[in-house]
Amino acid sequence: MQTIENWSIVTNGFTPPEAGFTIAGIFPDGKKWVTSQVQSSVGSVIRTRNSEYRLGKPNKDYVMWCKANGFYIPTKERPFKTDFPFEV
Repeated sequence: MQTIENWSIVTNGFTPPEAGFTIAGIFPDGKKWVTSQVQSSVGSVIRTRNSEYRLGKPNKDYVMWCKANGFYIPTKERPFKTDFPFEV
């Protein structure tokens, strides 16, 4: 399973997870990546329609944005406030 580091939730700029989202980040080999829409998460593992990824450390700017806007502060251990499924 690939790990995505330096990640943030993205739609049009930063956005809270409740809005539906993709993840942008970097694989350990340095390749930049954007997932398709996230369907569910359990702990640090996210699932898209066809793939599964582990989230590493979140992007520092994204963490600061979450703090400044009163959203949950993501961590490597707990990237989201709760696990969630999305209806497809």
